[in-house]
Amino acid sequence: MPLAGIYELSGRPNISKAGDLSQATWDSATCKALVERPKKQLAVMGHWVSGWEVAVSGGGAQRKMLALFPEEMLLLVEQGLLLLRLPESTRVLSVVEAQALALSSAHVCPLYFEAYAHARDLGLVALRLEIHPSQQCTSKPAFRGRPMLALWSAERGYCKGWRQSSPDHILVTSRASESLPSTSEWEQIDELASLASATVKMAVVDGTGSPVMFDCCRSVVSDFCVCIRSNGPENCTSVLFAVHPHSKLRFRPRHSHH
Repeated sequence: MPLAGIYELSGRPNISKAGDLSQATWDSATCKALVERPKKQLAVMGHWVSGWEVAVSGGGAQRKMLALFPEEMLLLVEQGLLLLRLPESTRVLSVVEAQALALSSAHVCPLYFEAYAHARDLGLVALRLEIHPSQQCTSKPAFRGRPMLALWSAERGYCKGWRQSSPDHILVTSRASESLPSTSEWEQIDELASLASATVKMAVVDGTGSPVMFDCCRSVVSDFCVCIRSNGPENCTSVLFAVHPHSKLRFRPRHSHH
């Protein structure tokens, strides 16, 4: 059956067959989507959970499954690359229903999702930043309650063993109207960047749907945020990511259908 016949794509026609797409069940206990037989598009997304985690959360079988965080799930649903269902249901959820699930999850807000989706639009591999307990970090990998993202170039992200490598960048998200990072927040950012052996980027979201990303150092952040507030992002210049989608990246730009 053509996908368009069973799935609401919010203006994104998709001629794929349902059997060609990844399928997942939403697990409300963990706020993650558990994927059955993930397709190639998910090679640089999600993380594997063990059988006991799946069983405890109601997933059933004692086996490893790929789990997607809400932002990953929502982007795939928006792209028409994931069929999402609720437990014990055969009906595929619509984009609007998937949005409601994702944005009701802890730490996921439209601001953070826009930054995540924009990083993926740029062709970057993006995962939530995780610090191993052995690193004895005193800071949580979050900025003002929003998860930080670890970013890899597409070339590195499609290389074997990339998940065990240090990311190229750490991404923090801020609203254009928010205050500048405090001294304690800078210390947190610096500590996490040092542990991850990565440079820090900041995504400033102003509500236009096109976050601006730039190097996150104190002088640059201060000058750039002042510029955005005074002149708007389109009149501010900065060193942005000079990247292009990898040939294996099958996402379409989220605003291309306008």
